[in-house]
Amino acid sequence: MKKGWIIILIVAFFVVFFIFPKKEKRKSESERHVNLVKIPIKRASFKKTKIPFVIKADHKTVYILLKDSRKLLTINKNLNGRMRNLIIRRISRYPLNNCICYRLAKRRFICIFSDGKYKETTIKATCDILIIAKKEEATLAPDNLEEFIKFWEKSWENIKEDFNTYESLYSERFKNVYGNKKEWMDFRKKDLPKLKYIDIILDNLCVFKIPDSNYYVAIFD
Repeated sequence: MKKGWIIILIVAFFVVFFIFPKKEKRKSESERHVNLVKIPIKRASFKKTKIPFVIKADHKTVYILLKDSRKLLTINKNLNGRMRNLIIRRISRYPLNNCICYRLAKRRFICIFSDGKYKETTIKATCDILIIAKKEEATLAPDNLEEFIKFWEKSWENIKEDFNTYESLYSERFKNVYGNKKEWMDFRKKDLPKLKYIDIILDNLCVFKIPDSNYYVAIFD
């Protein structure tokens, strides 16, 4: 009888100290793996901006034209009344509404509209960024947009070691000159063996909300 109890105790000892810890260890390894692929971006909180439509503008000349009131707001540049009226008349002639236009070269701008579509156009304006809106609106800006962009920058630098994280940051609706998301990622994979290292320096980050939409535009060098 005693021998039977001793055998049961020995078996119980092995179950408690050898089998259970292994299961626990496997679980913790699985949890660590999940944590690696999570994107460390905080949940978005929102804040109001002092100037309509603009979240942040670094080292850029920005004009904001409110078409309904024919009011021109400027950032990083002082304009006299005569020049301000001239710019208002000039820009009002263009059939553009609810968009952000970014100067590519001289008078050539790329304009991004409230539905997410964009086109290149020629505008006689002396600013880096032109925002055209029908009227003033209360702008809310997600705090974590800059954080997301900086994480994208780091994921690009580490693309050779962790391609999946880089790929996960792109929308399924992504398109560029190379095609859709899959075609772009295929192109990036082919390009990787040629690269010895990747060093990204992101400067002059500006983030804007497109008027009358839920889209934001990030502009940087």
